[in-house]
Amino acid sequence: MKVHLLETRRAGIALRRKQIFDWLNHGNLGELTISESNDQGLHRLVHLAHFTRGTYEETLFEPRLLWMNEGRFMLTGFQRRKTDDGILEYTQSWLCLNEDAPDLPEGR
Repeated sequence: MKVHLLETRRAGIALRRKQIFDWLNHGNLGELTISESNDQGLHRLVHLAHFTRGTYEETLFEPRLLWMNEGRFMLTGFQRRKTDDGILEYTQSWLCLNEDAPDLPEGR
C-alpha cells in the first residue's frame, strides 16, 4: 500500500506536534507492508511493518493499529537502531496518510 509516512520520534526522542506537521514535512511516499517473521533477538515470531522508499527502509516491530480515519491511520510499536554501544530499541508511532488522503492536520 502506498502511504506518506511521518514518524513521531527521531532516535527515540519524541517530536513536538509542530515538528511532525511542519509545512515542509509531507512525509516520505513509499510502500508499506505488514508481515510476520522470526526474530533472532526476541527468539519468536514477530509482526513487522516494513516501509520502503527507494533505498530508504524502516521497520516497525510489533505494529498495532491505534486509529484509522479518512485515509489516515496510526501504527505504534518499536524500532531498532545500531549504535556504537549496541542495539537501541525505542517506542515509535507512524502516522500513515494514504496517497489520496486529505491534507495534513492543522498545527503545521
